[in-house]
Amino acid sequence: MRRTGSNGSVYTLKACCGVIKMRMAAGALALLLAACGGGGGGGSAGSSAPINAAPTADAGANQIVQEADRIELSGAGTDSDGAIESYRWRQLSGPAAARLAGTAGATLRVTAPPVQSDADLVFELTVTDNAGARATDRATLTVRPAAAPSRLELPVRHDDLNRIYTVYTPMSYAPGGPVLMLLHGGGGSMRQVIGSNSSAEWLNIVDREGWLLIAPNGFDRADGDGLGESQSWNDLR
Repeated sequence: MRRTGSNGSVYTLKACCGVIKMRMAAGALALLLAACGGGGGGGSAGSSAPINAAPTADAGANQIVQEADRIELSGAGTDSDGAIESYRWRQLSGPAAARLAGTAGATLRVTAPPVQSDADLVFELTVTDNAGARATDRATLTVRPAAAPSRLELPVRHDDLNRIYTVYTPMSYAPGGPVLMLLHGGGGSMRQVIGSNSSAEWLNIVDREGWLLIAPNGFDRADGDGLGESQSWNDLR
């Protein structure tokens, strides 16, 4: 403690939590307190605001598809201490998708573009929670060129007669699906009947319906075989 004079004296007291100064001047007492940051006070500290937990995003599984396929990417978002406010999809890389729908929702609908070889399309999902926090996830679509339709001419020998028939498998055909047996009459061979110039347009029909097409060639007794272009009848007798 320090003390000076009797009038206007300054008294300095050292305390554990600061310095107290008392000054007497003209009969008035001024009390100055310099506090420290130490403990010992009876006050309580203010509580801090809670910290928002970041959400999580799931863009769904990677997929392998063919060009022109229509695909859905089923995304999701979760938030442990709130709610998901918005979804946003975008394509990051790869050939531009032929069509995108639902970019502002959980499920993205994609039409695969035409490709010459296998191509990866990467899509990113961003979810935002009610406090503005974000999370992202990505999914990859591997797009493969569509398989070309198969058209084969196969030989068969029956009752000592040589015959041929066409088997046409469209891209839309699923194993175990319907089979169309085309028995043509006059007007040309099996090749002409199912050809692109035919008014019947049989290939377009089976492409659309997803049917397997089998077309035996007619048999011409004059030629003694069923191999040529003049085989315009199927004799079932």
